[in-house]
Amino acid sequence: MSGICGYVNLDRSPAANPEIIKDMARAIAHRGPDGEAFFVSGNVALGQREFSVSRDRTAVGPLFDKKSDLAVLYDGELYPSGNLRENFIRAFREYGHGAFLKINGVFSLAAWDDKEKKLILARDTLGTKPLYYATFGNVFIFASEIKSILKHPAAKKEIDVNGMMKYFAYDYIPNPHTIFKGISKLEPGFCASLSGAHFKKTRYNNISFDESRTGKRPAEYETEFRSALKEAIKKRLTADTPPGVFLSGGLDSSCIAAMVSELLPGEPVKTFSIAFKEKRFDESPDARIVAKRFRTDHRELTVGAGEMLRVLPDVLGLLDEPFADYSIIPTYCVSKFARKHVKVVLGGDGGDEFLGGYQSYTAHKISRILRFVPFSTAFLKAASKFAGGKTSYMSSGFKLRRYLRGMRYPEAVRHQVWIGSFPPDEQMNLLSGDLTEFLKSEVLYDESYGYAEEAKHLNYLNRVNYLYAKTYLTDDGIPKVDRASQAAGLLVRTPFLDSDFIKFASSIPINLKLRGFTNKYIVKRAMAGILPERILRKPKHGFAAPVGSWFKKELRPLLLEVLDEKKIKSEGVFNPQEIQRIVKSHLEGRVDYARELWSLFVFEMWRERWLKKEKVKDENTAIRLESAV
Repeated sequence: MSGICGYVNLDRSPAANPEIIKDMARAIAHRGPDGEAFFVSGNVALGQREFSVSRDRTAVGPLFDKKSDLAVLYDGELYPSGNLRENFIRAFREYGHGAFLKINGVFSLAAWDDKEKKLILARDTLGTKPLYYATFGNVFIFASEIKSILKHPAAKKEIDVNGMMKYFAYDYIPNPHTIFKGISKLEPGFCASLSGAHFKKTRYNNISFDESRTGKRPAEYETEFRSALKEAIKKRLTADTPPGVFLSGGLDSSCIAAMVSELLPGEPVKTFSIAFKEKRFDESPDARIVAKRFRTDHRELTVGAGEMLRVLPDVLGLLDEPFADYSIIPTYCVSKFARKHVKVVLGGDGGDEFLGGYQSYTAHKISRILRFVPFSTAFLKAASKFAGGKTSYMSSGFKLRRYLRGMRYPEAVRHQVWIGSFPPDEQMNLLSGDLTEFLKSEVLYDESYGYAEEAKHLNYLNRVNYLYAKTYLTDDGIPKVDRASQAAGLLVRTPFLDSDFIKFASSIPINLKLRGFTNKYIVKRAMAGILPERILRKPKHGFAAPVGSWFKKELRPLLLEVLDEKKIKSEGVFNPQEIQRIVKSHLEGRVDYARELWSLFVFEMWRERWLKKEKVKDENTAIRLESAV
């Protein structure tokens, strides 16, 4: 856990300014509060902020290695533990750019080869650690977060229209795009080099699925599952800093709590969960059942609308670009809560993507069956009209409306239409101006179409697996936990994203992941007799927040202010009539537009913070939210 940044003056004549790199590093100090180090030489400036996991704080150490003529920055860690900088330098000497395949861990990395005068950038296969880059004029800039890049005086803040439209389609902005013109994400599994003014990217590794393993009995996969997950957890345990566990009460976090308790029998494992006052969103009773079964040292934070809305200004401040996954709010709350007791926790992210956990996997299967059922679509359309606008978690009306909307699109992008807010045909009504060219499905979803093409040889459910891993996981799930936990000073390790575990999970036959309409079938079989029966039988319940209810109650005045018709018209981005239709339909309870409204709300709050000519202070947002509460 660190923050890295740097820049290179491409024409080589101006010497790098040490004050600029210090400003850039200060912007990401939350990623590394325990130390900093810099390397400034000629036209190059590099900076790193450090987070120390051990009880004794340690300095970052020298960035430059004289033997190899390399200055190395990194955000990440090795599994098992070790010095990532030293390991990379050793591997680079022997394998050159092949060194990235030799690193067993999570990382974003930058290295300056002082002999060759070349910059090297890289991210791990899943993009577990962020890395952005940009060229403005004669300056190449990179950093762990966009806010650091924008501290360079050459950087400009201009909205990228394509990035904006992708945000409304995905609810996040897929790599390599960002909301800012000229700034890009380095894609997961890619490395890049800058030599002179020549920038080149190469994919060095990717996720793969092995569908050749057949003939094994389910019991063998059950044993392998327990063994592979336990080994992934062992890699992430350090003697000097015993980790806590995020325990939501769901299947994945319960698996981790069970195995950590077995691996560390000496003292109770510290577990942390959120209890929602809004009971339909609350899984805390299940978390308590698991904690009791494994005798963990369980701590629970109870939150309601007031508590979560009070941290909303902090959450919005984390986001350099609009991000509409509202589960980042409880993720931030539980991260701050856990940090009072531990510096490291294990989380359950990644289990759904590689083990068939999402309800949309079932929806794909249903859609293939209903192709052969006459009038099925007409029947579902009629049923959706009677479902109403209830704002309960994943209400039947919400799921029916999303399912039918996705069925209008090809299978390659259907999953994205199901989980995003505004597909192309709905953006035609949402946005103002002549933006038709950007709204073609093949442009808006070009990443998803590309990934579907890469996975066309796979079983259709493995294709969905691949699409989720390359889009939602890398650009929503992972960044959400990264931003929320880093802001709280907490390091989250994710055993389900271990490279060896993923290799195993990607080889499990599809019929053992989704058996009939039972998600995570093999996981439930493997953990039978270990986890409480209630946990094994309960349906998937995401880590969400009741924003639909907030908009009708606590957030209603602020929602009406932020999406005011005159204000929207003056900005020239949206069709004000369509915005008012969505707002009115939700507030009157006719249609559950919680997702769509949150997407619009976050965008407008982000725009006010980052793009208004007159600087709007964070405390103004806090005051407005406080009055809403």
